[in-house]
Amino acid sequence: MDGFQRDDEEQAGLGGPRSLFLSLYLVLLAFFIALISLSTFEEKRTRAVVDSLWSTFSGPKDTARDLVPPSRSGSLLGAARQFVSEAGDLFQAAIPTARIQTLSGGSVLEVTLRGDILFQENSATPRSGQFPFLDRIIAALSSAPAGVRRHMDVTLTTGGASNATLPGPESLEPRRAAALGALLMGRGVPPEGVSVGLAPGPFGLVILSFRILPEGEGDDGEDWRGTDGR
Repeated sequence: MDGFQRDDEEQAGLGGPRSLFLSLYLVLLAFFIALISLSTFEEKRTRAVVDSLWSTFSGPKDTARDLVPPSRSGSLLGAARQFVSEAGDLFQAAIPTARIQTLSGGSVLEVTLRGDILFQENSATPRSGQFPFLDRIIAALSSAPAGVRRHMDVTLTTGGASNATLPGPESLEPRRAAALGALLMGRGVPPEGVSVGLAPGPFGLVILSFRILPEGEGDDGEDWRGTDGR
């Protein structure tokens, strides 16, 4: 029984061969996890590999190539890039001073603009002149292809360092977040298509992130009704 309960004295404890093997295994596991987290989806290279495999292992030459269903990730990426292109064009035409950048291989669009562009100066009242522009954004959010949904995250920065305490509901930025959320919902944005919240950062900015989510997948954004952003 003792042989099943523990190794001999030379192999017992953390210094034994089993612990060394376990340590090496964990190092390899951590390496591959880091490698996967740094990887990005390359649509062109993936398509080239698929085409090569198809030409090598396909059946008769008259077999329809379109019968091979596209991968889900490729479909999502294509839909995301289309949405990014549409949203980017909207901002370039309406608010050329906004800072526009694409992230995650072109599948996410991030737009940064001053809060006073959307709101009256030092006020939580939205500018009525921006309503037609907001309506175009809502229309873009509502026209997602089948199987996916378009989502916009809106973040209002409150100033301070990354660990700064968020302001109370009586402060300007929480009131602006609540007003913007109510305005978007009142003008017909899909309830699952937008989230509005607060975050520390340079004071007075509005950051909008546009992305694609699979249909039915819950978003992880904050509810606009919560003015404290938590």
